[in-house]
Amino acid sequence: MRWLPWSGVALLAALTWSPAAAQELDHDFQLWLLVSAETQLDAGPVTLVPYVEFQPRFADAVRELREVQGRAALFVKPVDDLRLGGGVLYGTTFRDRRSRREWRPYQEALWQPEVLDGDLRLTPRVRLEQRFIERTEAVSHRLRLRPGVEVPLFEVRGVGVELELSYEVFVNLNDVPDGPRQGFDQQRAYVGLIFRLTEVVDVEIGYQAQHVNQRGEADELNHEVWLSLQLGFGGD
Repeated sequence: MRWLPWSGVALLAALTWSPAAAQELDHDFQLWLLVSAETQLDAGPVTLVPYVEFQPRFADAVRELREVQGRAALFVKPVDDLRLGGGVLYGTTFRDRRSRREWRPYQEALWQPEVLDGDLRLTPRVRLEQRFIERTEAVSHRLRLRPGVEVPLFEVRGVGVELELSYEVFVNLNDVPDGPRQGFDQQRAYVGLIFRLTEVVDVEIGYQAQHVNQRGEADELNHEVWLSLQLGFGGD
Protein backbone atom coordinates (compact mmCIF):
# COMPACT_ATOMS: atom_id res chain seq x y z
CA MET A 1 0.00 0.00 0.00
CA ARG A 2 2.82 2.43 0.75
CA TRP A 3 3.90 2.16 -2.92
CA LEU A 4 0.52 3.27 -4.24
CA PRO A 5 1.29 7.03 -4.43
CA TRP A 6 4.45 6.39 -6.46
CA SER A 7 2.49 4.15 -8.82
CA GLY A 8 0.01 6.95 -9.38
CA VAL A 9 2.81 9.39 -10.19
CA ALA A 10 4.25 6.96 -12.75
CA LEU A 11 0.88 6.52 -14.45
CA LEU A 12 0.26 10.28 -14.57
CA ALA A 13 3.62 10.76 -16.27
CA ALA A 14 2.71 8.11 -18.85
CA LEU A 15 -0.68 9.69 -19.55
CA THR A 16 0.63 13.21 -20.00
CA TRP A 17 3.73 12.39 -22.08
CA SER A 18 3.14 12.29 -25.83
CA PRO A 19 5.29 12.76 -28.95
CA ALA A 20 2.37 14.78 -30.33
CA ALA A 21 1.52 16.71 -27.17
CA ALA A 22 1.39 20.00 -29.07
CA GLN A 23 -0.75 18.63 -31.90
CA GLU A 24 -4.51 18.63 -32.24
CA LEU A 25 -6.06 15.32 -31.18
CA ASP A 26 -9.35 13.64 -32.10
CA HIS A 27 -10.95 12.24 -28.94
CA ASP A 28 -13.23 9.20 -28.78
CA PHE A 29 -14.87 7.20 -25.98
CA GLN A 30 -14.61 3.44 -26.48
CA LEU A 31 -15.48 0.16 -24.78
CA TRP A 32 -13.11 -2.81 -24.96
CA LEU A 33 -14.27 -6.24 -23.81
CA LEU A 34 -12.09 -9.29 -23.26
CA VAL A 35 -12.79 -12.93 -22.43
CA SER A 36 -9.72 -15.14 -22.00
CA ALA A 37 -8.88 -18.62 -20.77
CA GLU A 38 -5.66 -20.47 -20.06
CA THR A 39 -4.51 -23.64 -18.39
CA GLN A 40 -1.20 -24.98 -17.12
CA LEU A 41 0.13 -28.37 -18.18
CA ASP A 42 3.04 -30.13 -16.50
CA ALA A 43 5.64 -31.05 -19.11
CA GLY A 44 8.50 -32.30 -16.96
CA PRO A 45 11.12 -29.59 -16.44
CA VAL A 46 8.81 -26.87 -17.82
CA THR A 47 5.14 -25.89 -17.68
CA LEU A 48 3.11 -25.38 -20.86
CA VAL A 49 0.43 -22.67 -20.90
CA PRO A 50 -2.13 -22.77 -23.75
CA TYR A 51 -4.04 -19.47 -24.01
CA VAL A 52 -7.07 -18.21 -25.98
CA GLU A 53 -8.97 -14.92 -26.01
CA PHE A 54 -11.79 -13.09 -27.76
CA GLN A 55 -11.96 -9.30 -27.82
CA PRO A 56 -14.60 -7.01 -29.37
CA ARG A 57 -13.95 -3.24 -29.32
CA PHE A 58 -16.64 -0.58 -29.68
CA ALA A 59 -15.86 2.98 -30.83
CA ASP A 60 -17.52 6.26 -31.86
CA ALA A 61 -18.85 6.82 -28.33
CA VAL A 62 -19.63 3.05 -28.16
CA ARG A 63 -22.12 3.37 -31.04
CA GLU A 64 -20.38 1.01 -33.44
CA LEU A 65 -18.30 -2.15 -33.49
CA ARG A 66 -14.81 -1.06 -34.53
CA GLU A 67 -12.74 -4.22 -34.18
CA VAL A 68 -12.99 -7.93 -33.37
CA GLN A 69 -9.97 -10.01 -32.43
CA GLY A 70 -9.36 -13.65 -31.60
CA ARG A 71 -6.03 -14.92 -30.30
CA ALA A 72 -4.48 -18.33 -29.57
CA ALA A 73 -1.03 -18.85 -28.09
CA LEU A 74 1.23 -21.35 -26.38
CA PHE A 75 3.76 -20.36 -23.73
CA VAL A 76 6.52 -22.20 -21.89
CA LYS A 77 7.34 -21.44 -18.24
CA PRO A 78 10.94 -22.52 -17.56
CA VAL A 79 10.54 -20.94 -14.10
CA ASP A 80 7.44 -19.75 -12.22
CA ASP A 81 7.71 -16.03 -13.01
CA LEU A 82 8.78 -16.20 -16.68
CA ARG A 83 6.71 -16.94 -19.81
CA LEU A 84 8.18 -17.39 -23.28
CA GLY A 85 6.23 -18.21 -26.40
CA GLY A 86 3.90 -16.85 -29.01
CA GLY A 87 0.82 -17.38 -31.08
CA VAL A 88 -1.39 -15.88 -33.74
CA LEU A 89 -4.12 -13.24 -33.78
CA TYR A 90 -6.87 -12.90 -36.36
CA GLY A 91 -8.75 -9.63 -36.42
CA THR A 92 -11.12 -7.54 -38.49
CA THR A 93 -11.32 -3.74 -38.30
CA PHE A 94 -14.46 -1.87 -39.40
CA ARG A 95 -14.12 1.79 -40.42
CA ASP A 96 -15.98 4.02 -42.90
CA ARG A 97 -18.23 1.13 -44.00
CA ARG A 98 -15.21 -0.94 -44.99
CA SER A 99 -13.52 -3.86 -43.27
CA ARG A 100 -9.88 -4.90 -43.20
CA ARG A 101 -8.69 -8.28 -42.03
CA GLU A 102 -5.34 -9.08 -40.44
CA TRP A 103 -3.36 -12.17 -39.49
CA ARG A 104 -0.76 -11.44 -36.83
CA PRO A 105 1.76 -14.04 -35.65
CA TYR A 106 3.70 -12.84 -32.62
CA GLN A 107 6.36 -13.80 -30.08
CA GLU A 108 6.60 -12.51 -26.54
CA ALA A 109 8.38 -12.71 -23.21
CA LEU A 110 6.57 -11.88 -19.94
CA TRP A 111 8.38 -11.64 -16.60
CA GLN A 112 6.30 -11.48 -13.38
CA PRO A 113 8.58 -11.36 -10.31
CA GLU A 114 7.26 -10.41 -6.88
CA VAL A 115 9.41 -7.79 -5.14
CA LEU A 116 9.39 -5.86 -1.87
CA ASP A 117 8.23 -8.91 0.13
CA GLY A 118 5.22 -9.40 -2.12
CA ASP A 119 4.02 -5.77 -1.96
CA LEU A 120 4.58 -5.39 -5.71
CA ARG A 121 4.55 -7.64 -8.77
CA LEU A 122 6.41 -6.43 -11.85
CA THR A 123 4.87 -7.35 -15.23
CA PRO A 124 7.24 -6.20 -18.00
CA ARG A 125 6.44 -7.66 -21.43
CA VAL A 126 8.20 -7.55 -24.81
CA ARG A 127 6.26 -8.57 -27.94
CA LEU A 128 7.33 -8.77 -31.59
CA GLU A 129 4.55 -8.95 -34.21
CA GLN A 130 4.42 -9.80 -37.92
CA ARG A 131 1.29 -8.16 -39.36
CA PHE A 132 -0.26 -9.55 -42.56
CA ILE A 133 -2.79 -6.80 -43.30
CA GLU A 134 -5.35 -7.07 -46.08
CA ARG A 135 -4.70 -4.84 -49.10
CA THR A 136 -1.04 -4.23 -48.24
CA GLU A 137 1.98 -5.47 -50.18
CA ALA A 138 4.36 -6.61 -47.44
CA VAL A 139 4.58 -7.81 -43.85
CA SER A 140 4.62 -5.07 -41.21
CA HIS A 141 6.94 -5.78 -38.29
CA ARG A 142 6.08 -4.11 -34.98
CA LEU A 143 7.76 -4.04 -31.57
CA ARG A 144 5.75 -3.55 -28.37
CA LEU A 145 7.36 -2.71 -25.02
CA ARG A 146 5.21 -2.71 -21.88
CA PRO A 147 6.46 -2.08 -18.35
CA GLY A 148 3.79 -2.74 -15.73
CA VAL A 149 3.07 -3.44 -12.07
CA GLU A 150 0.35 -5.11 -10.01
CA VAL A 151 -0.17 -4.01 -6.40
CA PRO A 152 -2.20 -6.13 -3.95
CA LEU A 153 -4.59 -3.79 -2.10
CA PHE A 154 -6.96 -5.67 0.20
CA GLU A 155 -9.32 -8.63 0.49
CA VAL A 156 -13.08 -8.50 1.07
CA ARG A 157 -15.04 -11.70 1.83
CA GLY A 158 -12.43 -13.83 0.15
CA VAL A 159 -12.13 -11.60 -2.95
CA GLY A 160 -8.65 -10.21 -3.49
CA VAL A 161 -8.40 -6.75 -5.05
CA GLU A 162 -5.29 -5.59 -6.90
CA LEU A 163 -4.30 -2.41 -8.70
CA GLU A 164 -2.77 -2.77 -12.17
CA LEU A 165 -0.74 -0.03 -13.86
CA SER A 166 0.95 -0.30 -17.24
CA TYR A 167 2.36 1.74 -20.09
CA GLU A 168 2.99 0.36 -23.58
CA VAL A 169 4.69 1.84 -26.64
CA PHE A 170 4.32 0.44 -30.18
CA VAL A 171 7.07 0.97 -32.79
CA ASN A 172 6.81 -0.02 -36.46
CA LEU A 173 10.12 -1.45 -37.64
CA ASN A 174 9.58 -1.04 -41.40
CA ASP A 175 7.59 0.85 -44.03
CA VAL A 176 4.73 -0.93 -45.83
CA PRO A 177 3.13 0.56 -48.98
CA ASP A 178 -0.50 1.48 -48.18
CA GLY A 179 0.13 0.33 -44.63
CA PRO A 180 2.02 1.17 -41.42
CA ARG A 181 5.02 3.47 -41.61
CA GLN A 182 8.30 3.00 -39.79
CA GLY A 183 8.56 4.72 -36.42
CA PHE A 184 6.20 5.54 -33.57
CA ASP A 185 2.79 3.89 -33.98
CA GLN A 186 0.91 4.35 -30.70
CA GLN A 187 1.13 4.36 -26.93
CA ARG A 188 -1.22 3.22 -24.18
CA ALA A 189 -1.43 3.99 -20.46
CA TYR A 190 -3.68 1.81 -18.31
CA VAL A 191 -5.01 1.76 -14.75
CA GLY A 192 -7.38 -0.95 -13.54
CA LEU A 193 -8.65 -3.02 -10.64
CA ILE A 194 -8.41 -6.81 -10.66
CA PHE A 195 -10.95 -8.75 -8.60
CA ARG A 196 -9.74 -12.28 -7.90
CA LEU A 197 -13.13 -13.90 -7.31
CA THR A 198 -11.96 -17.51 -7.11
CA GLU A 199 -8.84 -19.52 -7.92
CA VAL A 200 -10.23 -19.81 -11.47
CA VAL A 201 -12.09 -16.54 -12.17
CA ASP A 202 -10.71 -12.98 -12.30
CA VAL A 203 -12.67 -9.88 -13.34
CA GLU A 204 -10.94 -6.64 -14.30
CA ILE A 205 -12.29 -3.11 -14.74
CA GLY A 206 -10.06 -0.32 -15.98
CA TYR A 207 -9.41 2.82 -18.00
CA GLN A 208 -6.94 3.10 -20.87
CA ALA A 209 -5.72 6.20 -22.69
CA GLN A 210 -4.58 5.30 -26.21
CA HIS A 211 -2.70 7.79 -28.38
CA VAL A 212 -2.58 6.63 -32.03
CA ASN A 213 -0.29 8.24 -34.59
CA GLN A 214 -2.20 9.01 -37.81
CA ARG A 215 -0.46 9.96 -41.01
CA GLY A 216 -1.93 12.91 -42.89
CA GLU A 217 -4.57 13.73 -40.26
CA ALA A 218 -4.99 14.52 -36.56
CA ASP A 219 -3.76 11.89 -34.13
CA GLU A 220 -6.34 9.96 -32.09
CA LEU A 221 -6.65 9.99 -28.31
CA ASN A 222 -9.07 7.25 -27.32
CA HIS A 223 -10.53 7.00 -23.82
CA GLU A 224 -11.32 3.33 -23.29
CA VAL A 225 -13.27 1.53 -20.59
CA TRP A 226 -11.83 -1.95 -20.23
CA LEU A 227 -13.90 -4.90 -18.93
CA SER A 228 -12.46 -8.41 -18.87
CA LEU A 229 -13.26 -11.91 -17.65
CA GLN A 230 -10.19 -14.11 -17.22
CA LEU A 231 -10.34 -17.85 -16.55
CA GLY A 232 -7.28 -19.71 -15.34
CA PHE A 233 -7.20 -23.49 -14.89
CA GLY A 234 -4.48 -25.72 -13.49
CA GLY A 235 -1.38 -24.65 -11.62
CA ASP A 236 -1.07 -24.42 -7.86
